[in-house]
Amino acid sequence: MKRAWIVIAVVAVIAVGLGAGLWLYRGSVARDIADIKSRLVSEAALAHPEESETMSAIKLAPIQCERVFDLRANALARFFEGAELEALWQHCQRIADIASGLDRIERQSPP
Repeated sequence: MKRAWIVIAVVAVIAVGLGAGLWLYRGSVARDIADIKSRLVSEAALAHPEESETMSAIKLAPIQCERVFDLRANALARFFEGAELEALWQHCQRIADIASGLDRIERQSPP
């Protein structure tokens, strides 16, 4: 009977440790996302890509978008913040379109 209590205590300690680790990791992912958001050019600024401040922010965006890509590749990060990561990825795609000029090309349907 004494061994059973020891096993139960060990399993409880492991479970608490895993839970705390996941909670800390989730907080880390949330902080990373908040940091990326603060560094990316905003939607409002994207409306005026010709401004010098916006242009420089667009040039620096690939660094932050690579961080988003890395987080999207992580299964736990996707589990915790999947919708937020997907929204950031879409924003990165829009920035890339503006940077490459694809936003100015008229989309024509095939004949």
